[in-house]
Amino acid sequence: MKIPFLILCLVLGVASQAAAQTEAVSISTSTLDSGARFEIIQSPHERTITFRLDRFTGTIHRLGNCPKDDGVSSSKCWKEMVVIDQPKSPFISKPRYQIVIDGPQRLIMLMQIETGQTWQTGLEPTDKWYPFIECLNRTDLNCFWRP
Repeated sequence: MKIPFLILCLVLGVASQAAAQTEAVSISTSTLDSGARFEIIQSPHERTITFRLDRFTGTIHRLGNCPKDDGVSSSKCWKEMVVIDQPKSPFISKPRYQIVIDGPQRLIMLMQIETGQTWQTGLEPTDKWYPFIECLNRTDLNCFWRP
């Protein structure tokens, strides 16, 4: 009785490990030059979400489907997203923005790397990025970190 039980446990263990490996998302990309202006980012937890980030200005586009106006072009297009309260700054020819994806929390953030200002998308089904709330009031209970 013990041997069939052990064999069953072994088979189930191998099967669950194989299933976990097939669920893992593999994303391939070329190596990005440190001074590159544009970057394409795909969400590892939602394969249909792909962004094009202008790393100099923080402008973000989301890959979408658009009506074709002729028989030659692709039906894919970049739709500009709105970054709420994004500061207007003079054009600087160096990367100042990056997208960070926190897979376990399913959180997609845009960060201005010089100031740390951060936005989040995915709060509602619109193409908007919402700013994080800065907790400057240390007496506000919403600003205390909780595990």
